[in-house]
Amino acid sequence: MQKITDPQYQWTGPRGSITKERLPVLKSHRFLLTNVGNLDIYNIEASDSGHYTCKVKYIYHGKQLTSEIHFMVYVYHMPWKSIHLSSEFTVGTCETSTVASFEKYLFQKLESLISNLDRELKQWTTQCHTATDTLEKITHKLTLHFVVYPLVLTIADICRSSQCENSTNKMKEAYTKIRQFFEVQKTDSSHRDDLSYVPGTLTGVKVDHCKPGFGKNINDLNNNTTCPGCCVTCPPGQFSAKSNTICTLCPAGSYNGKYGQVECENCPKAQSSDRRGAETETECHSKFIDLFTFLNPCFSLKRITDPFSLLL
Repeated sequence: MQKITDPQYQWTGPRGSITKERLPVLKSHRFLLTNVGNLDIYNIEASDSGHYTCKVKYIYHGKQLTSEIHFMVYVYHMPWKSIHLSSEFTVGTCETSTVASFEKYLFQKLESLISNLDRELKQWTTQCHTATDTLEKITHKLTLHFVVYPLVLTIADICRSSQCENSTNKMKEAYTKIRQFFEVQKTDSSHRDDLSYVPGTLTGVKVDHCKPGFGKNINDLNNNTTCPGCCVTCPPGQFSAKSNTICTLCPAGSYNGKYGQVECENCPKAQSSDRRGAETETECHSKFIDLFTFLNPCFSLKRITDPFSLLL
């Protein structure tokens, strides 16, 4: 049985040709071309998503043949989770200075509990109102809302499986520490007399987050069973600037031709695009032509290649 002889492999990807000569440009420590035609990518990044083609030239039965194999690569990660928490306290008064003092104390205390777990507190809000208890005694209640947020969402690199698992454990540990703090009532003497946690009022809701440049609304992977619910790199024409789960179409007047972007490129000065989700700069055109075409829908575009012809 005759075998394939003298195979020559040529890879192309989202950034163009991938050769050993171009590896320094492509961060050679992450790309590896093997002698048998394999392309290995290490420490994969969002921008590595896209179309890849392996072109093989070889001799078979004495004939020179060429074959192409096409791949579509998506970079994805498990969604990170924040915890949106709320709790209630009885307070002696809703006076602004008293509430502000307690807020400061509580914020500093909770931050110290989770600081070594790579977590931070966000969206800190309070509401103080008058209430009546079962004995019709007037009391004051302070409702506290805050979010425990994973710092990893601010890091560009995709976590490895062990890091992702460790992050989940740390979030659980952060929640446990906060719950124990409220239940045990570890407050100092300056707050003990007029501020008291209402047992059982601590509630939490987990919320998914994707890293910037990723989203969960990618149609191409809706039926994927490998990682259902995962965050996938936003495709060309879309972007994600915040740590939510949605990839957004580039607004009119901008475009994006890459995967995993956190913003879109603006069209050149005095140019715009007709639609949202433009993928290339070629979709940008002169605003002047747009206006003229709108006012004169039957006017031939060929005549306005020279602006001065409009005066004729």
